[in-house]
Amino acid sequence: MRLIQKLMTYCLLELIICIVKAGGAPDSILEQAALGPRDTLAFTGSVGSGAFSQGGGQQGRPLLVTTLKDNYEGGSLRWALSQPYPRTITFAVGGTISLNNDLIIVEPCVTVDASTVPGGITITNGTIRIFNVYDVILRYIRVRPGYELALHGNTNKTSGKDREALSIQQSAFIMIDHCSLSWSVGTALTVSNSSFITIQRSIIAEPLSNFRPSYYATPLIRSNSFEVSLVENLLSFFPDVGIELFSPGNKMVRASMVNNYICRYGSVAIQFALGSAPAEYHLYDNLFAYPEKTDSVAVAVVPIDPSLAEDTREVRDVKMYLSENRFPTVSNDSFQNDWYFVRTNFNPEILEAIKSGNQLFRTHFIDPFSALLVPEHVLSQVGASLPARDLIDRRIIKAISEHR
Repeated sequence: MRLIQKLMTYCLLELIICIVKAGGAPDSILEQAALGPRDTLAFTGSVGSGAFSQGGGQQGRPLLVTTLKDNYEGGSLRWALSQPYPRTITFAVGGTISLNNDLIIVEPCVTVDASTVPGGITITNGTIRIFNVYDVILRYIRVRPGYELALHGNTNKTSGKDREALSIQQSAFIMIDHCSLSWSVGTALTVSNSSFITIQRSIIAEPLSNFRPSYYATPLIRSNSFEVSLVENLLSFFPDVGIELFSPGNKMVRASMVNNYICRYGSVAIQFALGSAPAEYHLYDNLFAYPEKTDSVAVAVVPIDPSLAEDTREVRDVKMYLSENRFPTVSNDSFQNDWYFVRTNFNPEILEAIKSGNQLFRTHFIDPFSALLVPEHVLSQVGASLPARDLIDRRIIKAISEHR
């Protein structure tokens, strides 16, 4: 076992070195991340590309949040996040933290865990931004940036602004586990120019589209990064695009989506916007259910630039593996070809070149189960479920459960 762990660590460090050369998060962040140990999982149950995020680590200093006020005074969450040493942040008080401005994490090596505080923790009226750092773990946090806007109409804090729930930018080894990201104004989650990211067992739902111009379609999740894993999440109640994965420029893009429950979706559940950058995508054992429109599309494969639709050379380094997904119009026991449900405006020659019959890369510690088991498995544990789900998450889960 020890030898296997050492071998895995060696392989991971070799991969980091390759990414430093090829793209993803900034070189400086990856080089710093490569210096730390990578032989233990973030916690029991962590999977995917961010499974080796160390967060505050075993030697991290314990910090206790004792106030719900948003300031830099000792005992506040903003103060704890700003400290320049490895730390594990827990909470002595539960409730809502209404942000005065975005909560930006720029100091590496931090774990934030709200699983034990009665009432849980909800962040409102701002975005959590993970920027230019490594080794960040967020667990059992609810983020609802448009909370006051949804309940009370327009306010000074939200007027005229897009409000993501979570933004991950130029960072590496990030683990988001059992979080609830909803009531964003615009995109709920952005992963940009980053590497080794896992979003697992989280609720991502209900963007506040009524407060945005109707012509401005916005994806629920947007990513252009290397080694991103979305595993066992619930994505629901969005009117436009669910997940948009795009590959601009010339940096390598790689993502895997496994055992996600994508339901009550609008125009498009998942959209792959392909450019000239090399890209590899896995999409398997996901369940698509209950589209909101008669012309809703489960999977769309489109060019970033319409001119690429006929140019085989521009997308020759893109590969996609689709397998064992379940779609709304297919009975449980019938045979299906996943590619039958893909809508595209690429010419047939390009689409054939993109298809891969085998998995393209190994995603750490993901042990997929049948898409038929996704509703029961995902709904039983998804979101900020410890110590207990709040009323909003319970309503979302109930609405989907009753629809089944």
